[in-house]
Amino acid sequence: MKTYTYNFELDDALHLFIQAFDSIVINRYNKYRTPIKNSIQVRYIYAPKERVLFDLINKQQNVTLPVVAISLTGLQRDTKRVFNKIYGFPLPQYSSTGAVSAQDTKLLRSPEPVDIGIKMSILARYQEDINQIYSNFVPYNNPYIIISWQIPSEANLLNVTEVRMPVLWDGNITFEYPKEIDGQTDFLISAETNFTIKAWLFPYLGNNDIANIFYAYTNVTSVSSASDLTSGNYYSLQQQVITPTSVLSAFSNTDVVSVSGIPQFTGQFYAILGGLSAL
Repeated sequence: MKTYTYNFELDDALHLFIQAFDSIVINRYNKYRTPIKNSIQVRYIYAPKERVLFDLINKQQNVTLPVVAISLTGLQRDTKRVFNKIYGFPLPQYSSTGAVSAQDTKLLRSPEPVDIGIKMSILARYQEDINQIYSNFVPYNNPYIIISWQIPSEANLLNVTEVRMPVLWDGNITFEYPKEIDGQTDFLISAETNFTIKAWLFPYLGNNDIANIFYAYTNVTSVSSASDLTSGNYYSLQQQVITPTSVLSAFSNTDVVSVSGIPQFTGQFYAILGGLSAL
């Protein structure tokens, strides 16, 4: 947490959410249900419902109906998407030479799964406008929609890696009608519903290359005299390949200690007839 981390995940999720909905249009119909006016683009803005109502009352603000207000309701860690304690996973990062080698591999730390709560408020003067707006997005949320994102560019990956974020609708729309109005107040209908974006928050994505795994082999050979050091009949301090024919003599005077990052079988020995057995 001492490293500064900010990858615009929340900003991007809200931007993509609004982009997924802001192509909705409505029409005006006569009594024969024939359109009498060109399609009207519904405005989507990022602001609480109360701010939009204030701007509607203040005539100097350029806010027209219908309008859809998007605001945040909260952020919560999604424990159902936390499967284990995997630290991360390797991905190829950008290489100026165009070739990918072991040195171009990057350890991408596991992101944190979070649920972003979204409140959608629809404001209009006519019930038919609201009906058209929710009819344009409700059928496509069965059971959810997907917005495609990518791992933040700070990771400097070789290829664009897609991140899919489901958007879940809570399935409820509540309507609110004005109870008391005067001659100077416009009639206004509002409808509210909620969504949840299944997003991710990434940790620090700077230089975090995977280090190579090294092996340390230390074969310690005991000798009886100084002349044995010059005779060449001993195992030097390096990796040794022991054959079945020399196994008895090799293990009689050699202590083998192996340190590596790969799990190994231990307790193996060669039987007298040369077959490999295990304890």
